[in-house]
Amino acid sequence: MSHLTSDQIAELIAIDNRCPGIRKEVQELICQLTSGSKVKNLAQMVALGNYDYVNEDIVERNFPTDPVRFTTGGTKVFLLSHEMTTARLKETMVGNGCEPGLIESLLAYGAEHPEEQRDHPIVALGSSWVSSNGHRYVPYLYGGRSQRGLHLDRGGSERRWGTDCRFLARCK
Repeated sequence: MSHLTSDQIAELIAIDNRCPGIRKEVQELICQLTSGSKVKNLAQMVALGNYDYVNEDIVERNFPTDPVRFTTGGTKVFLLSHEMTTARLKETMVGNGCEPGLIESLLAYGAEHPEEQRDHPIVALGSSWVSSNGHRYVPYLYGGRSQRGLHLDRGGSERRWGTDCRFLARCK
């Protein structure tokens, strides 16, 4: 189990999609992977989420990852009661003994809790990428009734976030 390849992970996901009756067993395997850091790279982390859409800029070159951080351990989801900027939201997290979530934790969270992103976007402010046009982007999970995705949104310090979003954090 400790040496799953991207193809083996994709096969687990395919089995899950073809045979909903074994969904619980597949979900338990995914939880074991996310808690044991058995994945090796960003592509495997993304594959475990079984997303219908993945932004083409979410690649290892733009988001270098550490497989050890592919866990939901210590994660907390922040909800906003009013609009807040990225900078203020990060300050709030730190003031609560947390730090903004990284893409690894976001992907582990999406794999373990696939239905939550259907209700509201879940953002990881701790990982960002600056595109060639100079804009800073952060990864987030989103969805609806018929799809789930992994996308990027502008996440500069003055970006205002609404109450419809949730924010992943790692707490000490």
